[in-house]
Amino acid sequence: MNPLHLASLYTAFCNEGNVVKPYLLYKNEPQADIWIPGIFSDVTAAWVMEGMKKVVDDPEGTGYVAYREDIVLAGKTGTAEIKTSIEDTAGTEIGWFAVFTAEKDVENPVLLVSMVEDVKKLAGADMWSIRTRSCWMGI
Repeated sequence: MNPLHLASLYTAFCNEGNVVKPYLLYKNEPQADIWIPGIFSDVTAAWVMEGMKKVVDDPEGTGYVAYREDIVLAGKTGTAEIKTSIEDTAGTEIGWFAVFTAEKDVENPVLLVSMVEDVKKLAGADMWSIRTRSCWMGI
């Protein structure tokens, strides 16, 4: 799965369980074309959305680095270890963060941002969070 696939799947949580078809070119008047309908029920999508809001809104949340007072965001963080075996200490760690606007009627929404970075070189996910915050606040 690549970052575009991951970002696309997260659209289901803010579209009643329907995955929106991604596009990479700017559109003056974008329209949400459904790519995969009903991948989750609307109830499940709403339940997951509430959990993802806490990831960003809760000071103890792993995505709190993206918290903003002017907009409600939802997100998910994760780390993948890429190793040849359990004993492998030379493998790498990839940290990722997907975040999007949680409310539909926002004047200036953050449609979806998905970030991936090698966190092992940054001394782990905590340093990645600090760098992410400085990048995120510029949006």
